[in-house]
Amino acid sequence: MSQLAEWLQRQPRGALSRLWRESGVSWHTVNRAKRGEKVGLKVAILISRATRGEVPRSALTDDDVIDSEPRTAA
Repeated sequence: MSQLAEWLQRQPRGALSRLWRESGVSWHTVNRAKRGEKVGLKVAILISRATRGEVPRSALTDDDVIDSEPRTAA
């Protein structure tokens, strides 16, 4: 289980929805990270900030994964 999935389990109901809204990252991308898929550095930083650092970016990315633009919710 990914560190993000563990963090979400400790949160109140609706945490996944709040996370993607607060981070500005699309629900699809947050869900990928929850499943343990590595995301780009920019996305990892946004998610880490939204969790107030409880999920470090190193748990979300290899830092060498490059994405030009994170998918953000409209």
